[in-house]
Amino acid sequence: MAPTLERLPNEIVQHILFFLPAESAVAVLKTSRCLNRVANEPTLWRHYCLRDFKLWDESHHIRQRLTAPISITRWQQLYRQRVLTDRKTTSTLNSILASQPSRIAKFDAIVNQGYDTKDTILRHLRVGDEAEDVLARRYFSKALLGHLHRATAIKEWIKAQHGCSTLERALVAFDMFVLHHPAVNFDSVSHPELSSVYIHAYIISVQLAMRLDDWTDVFRKQMGTENRTTREKTLALAKLVRAHSLTGLDSGLHYRDLENNLISLALASPKHPSLPLISVALFCALGERLGLDARPCGFPEHVHAMVYPPEGFTLDGDPASDQNEAKPMYLDPFSSHEEVAVEALRERLSELRLPPNSTHDDFLGSASVKDMVMRTARNIWQSVRESKRRFGRPMGDVEFLSSSYSLDHESAFYGAMFALLVLGYIDQVELIRTGVQPTQIALYINHILETHFPEDVTLVENHIIPLFEGLWSDGRELIEATRIAREADEAPKRIRSRGDHLPRKVKYKIGQIFKHRRYAYQAVIIGWDANCEAGEAWIQMMNVDTLPQGRNQTFYHILDNVRTTRYVAEENIEIVTLRDPPPWILPWAGRYFKRWNGETGTFVSNIRDEYPDD
Repeated sequence: MAPTLERLPNEIVQHILFFLPAESAVAVLKTSRCLNRVANEPTLWRHYCLRDFKLWDESHHIRQRLTAPISITRWQQLYRQRVLTDRKTTSTLNSILASQPSRIAKFDAIVNQGYDTKDTILRHLRVGDEAEDVLARRYFSKALLGHLHRATAIKEWIKAQHGCSTLERALVAFDMFVLHHPAVNFDSVSHPELSSVYIHAYIISVQLAMRLDDWTDVFRKQMGTENRTTREKTLALAKLVRAHSLTGLDSGLHYRDLENNLISLALASPKHPSLPLISVALFCALGERLGLDARPCGFPEHVHAMVYPPEGFTLDGDPASDQNEAKPMYLDPFSSHEEVAVEALRERLSELRLPPNSTHDDFLGSASVKDMVMRTARNIWQSVRESKRRFGRPMGDVEFLSSSYSLDHESAFYGAMFALLVLGYIDQVELIRTGVQPTQIALYINHILETHFPEDVTLVENHIIPLFEGLWSDGRELIEATRIAREADEAPKRIRSRGDHLPRKVKYKIGQIFKHRRYAYQAVIIGWDANCEAGEAWIQMMNVDTLPQGRNQTFYHILDNVRTTRYVAEENIEIVTLRDPPPWILPWAGRYFKRWNGETGTFVSNIRDEYPDD
């Protein structure tokens, strides 16, 4: 008699199914009642969920599900839900690639499905070089990933505003704005024992495995916390944190470097660079995990940590007869492992110009997560400005830290501004602190939407414009800018086909690389007009009529090697033949092109809904 699955023990069948795609289990459960029971086992579908999906939206409460009895969760139904999300995300992404209109709405449709979509986005981001639309798929996947990160970060800051976020999660939100790496997420700082469910090899590959929970285990073993007073535990932790260089700055680093503001890098980098605020955040996070009531202190200029004794006791473990005996201790983990005397802090406060009607006690109490986020935002602004002053680096520059990470200074500035606005601190006092006026904010957001993150229109509409309405006249300009951006995104593209109907032959095609005959910069063609269609004011300013062929020649929309879009007359174009694409264009090529054609030395257009013959 021929062997069949039904003749095998159920345990063997299920073990086989563990190594097969989930679709195989679906096929098996339809064959017989016996196999239906085996293929419907919650253990099997729990395995599929954790194997096939690494990142989970918080709405699933996946941590609780993993520790609860396995039968409580309908794992097969949860798997189907994730598959549906994956298919919807892929379908919408394909639609984004296929045509230009309504991309903002399509971005929102993906992000509104939640953090589950990140698994799908990452898969498309890692598409192979052989893919027919490799450049476009990678470009828009990366844009989607950034949009998802920013939307998730903003949600976390809103939670912080209402006291519902932990300090480390609220600070990681800045990393999600700034760091260009798919692994960055909230769980890159803190996650449970089943960490592979959340980030798996992504975090390990960029040396973020040394997370807070890992360090806590290390310190717990080294400290021997049993039978120690709160003061003893605190000082022991401070010594270990300093000994492992988890706080402070290496002498070779500049204090205002942008990377020193990012808590993920403080854990991932071998030197663990961090400003005092980040050092305190790490110390408090570790202290809490070790059973200490550790909090950031609202001390001005230089953030300190404070640790409270258990209720009813002193720091030295004695019963507290009154509230005065239950006072906290202070530390500066950025600079030292020793306790800081409160008298020294009061003396320093006496030297500072404090706000009117304030007392020393106002600055010696614990600071809220919201306050720490605000201080981090101001620190990031100062770091970006300092970088521009020291190196002449424009805010849009990208600083490469390693093969894994890069810092986008524009995104850092943008994220800091968003945090300030979302947390509602753009009042007169905050404007004086930052030196930024509402008019500048409105202009900057317009610039960001036009040049960097056009997909963020909805984020601006939902979280920033309401702050301007009724307060500043600049809000009207911002409302108009988002309206124009949305209308331009939704409008069908004007079809520009080649043929006898044109007044002249359009000589060059989209995707060709050229050198400007007069200014010698390199650029790529991304569009064309048979005649100059710029406004009369631009034509006069650029002296177009003084060109040998004047305005009656083809003009090309181009992207140059400093990521500037220009409008260039045909007579100024000198085509360049290349075997490989120029490196400067690759980060942005996917916005306009599918792939590079090595045989022709040109890019293959992905905007044929507008230019069908190119």
